[in-house]
Parts: sequence; structure tokens; C-alpha cells
Amino acid sequence: MSKEYTRNVYLLGHIPIAGPIVYHDIFDTPLQWAEVGTGGDTIFELDPSISLIGSQSLHMKTRTASAAKDDFILAEKKLFILPSKILSMMGHFYLPSLTTFSMLLFKFEWHFASKVYEVRIAYRPFIHNAWSFYNSGQTYENISGSTALLAAAGWHRFILKANLISGYYDSLQIDHETFDLSDQAISYPSSTSKDHLLTHMMLETADAAPAEVYLDGITIFEL
Repeated sequence: MSKEYTRNVYLLGHIPIAGPIVYHDIFDTPLQWAEVGTGGDTIFELDPSISLIGSQSLHMKTRTASAAKDDFILAEKKLFILPSKILSMMGHFYLPSLTTFSMLLFKFEWHFASKVYEVRIAYRPFIHNAWSFYNSGQTYENISGSTALLAAAGWHRFILKANLISGYYDSLQIDHETFDLSDQAISYPSSTSKDHLLTHMMLETADAAPAEVYLDGITIFEL
């Protein structure tokens, strides 16, 4: 007789999921993300020392040897199954320091019909100390009221929503603060890639010193 498989599920607060889950990762299984970046002696591994939901998180750290300004490290995930083009991305992050990085970036982009729909948010502590979104002019635009929302050495949550059918953002939630982005258009330049959904989580250094972040509870779901 086959053995029944069980898996623990951890819940944190309200479950803001309205439709089918496209992808979910609490980093309790073998690492499913690809590392991209400057290279060198980076850290890109599952770490049990700091976690929020399960027993470990994804620890990303830029190189220490020959560290330089604008070094970067990112986690990349490519998916080909997309039940809807109205999507949300939710995740949790822990920053040991707010002074070592110049940009923390979360994005998903849908390559479809010779276009790439780019949905991005970034936190740039040295540029107005605020969150920004990637606008239709392909530049980062600050989100009013989003300054000084982060604290070092603590877990934060984000929820980014966008409508890839209408070509507009929906909203961004950082912890308990929600920002309406429904009047902001998404950038969609031409693309030669096959249809797919690409997800990035990136950290870029502010100076010639390494920067690091821990990530947990990443979910992409239908809005």
C-alpha cells in the first residue's frame, strides 16, 4: 500500500488569494530558482538560520571578494503556465542592513505576442528612500507616501498586483500600507522570446561592500 503524503502548511494573517495559484515557494524543498548576477563568492542558498514561514529562507548575498558598487544578485524563475493575465505577486523579505544596497527589486514580466509586459517595483534607499514602480516610459517613478517604510533586521511583506489584459498596474501593498496604482500604465516593449512568465528578485549594492537579503513565502496567484 502506498504511503499517504502530507505536508505542513503555515499561515500568516489573512490569505489574500482570490484565484488559482500559479507558483508558491516557502523554500522548504530543494532550491527552484536560478542565480544570476555579478558572480564571484556570492551566497545563493537555503538558510535555516533566518526564516519566517517554514524552516528556512533563500539567502542572497553579493560577492565579498572584489566587491564593487552596483554588484547585483538575483533569483530568477521562468514559468510557462499562466491561468490568467490578471496577477499578483506576494513575498516576504528580511534586510540585515538598509545602508548596503542601492536597489531591492521585485518583478514579473509576461512575454506574449511579441511584447513583454514589465511589472516592477523597487526600493531605493538613496533615491528619496521610497518605493517606485516601472512606468510606461521605462523609468522608475516614486510612489507618493511610500518613504521610510522599511526597518532593518525585520520581516516585511509586499503584494504587487497588475492587469496584463488592460496593461495597467492595480496596487502595491507594503506591510499594512496600500498604494493605488490603477491609473499607471505598464511598459510593454517588443520581445522576440517565446511566451512565458519571468520572475526576478534582485539586490544591488550601494558601495564596494556586499549586500544581502533573505526571502520567504513567494507566491504568484491570479488576482
